[in-house]
Amino acid sequence: MYLEDQPNFLNNAVLAETSLGPRAVLTLLKGIEAEMGRQQRVRNGPREIDIDLIAYGALRYRYVEDGEAEIQVPHPRLAERAFVLKPIADIAPDFRIPGLGPARELLDNLGEAANAATWIDDAALSLHRR
Repeated sequence: MYLEDQPNFLNNAVLAETSLGPRAVLTLLKGIEAEMGRQQRVRNGPREIDIDLIAYGALRYRYVEDGEAEIQVPHPRLAERAFVLKPIADIAPDFRIPGLGPARELLDNLGEAANAATWIDDAALSLHRR
């Protein structure tokens, strides 16, 4: 989305339980990205790995630091992104995104745009930690 001249990418979703709060989870995820070699480049452009905290149960949460949102759940652009909604709907179609509704319903609301994300049965991504 937003920057279309880039290669295809693999996307997935993980449903997990944690005793960590949303900021601690995001810090952990960004640490994994750094460990995997993520480089800062053009916003929304190609990258080695991108791990986002899309939702945090039924919580609606926004943390602002220095006038900029550091974390917001659910993710503010979630409802317009088939590549995010499709994997969520695959593993938890009835998961209710706070303030938005069930994942499957949100994906269905995208109409033809939902087809931009397709399932690949044998997709594999080799990840190497540094």
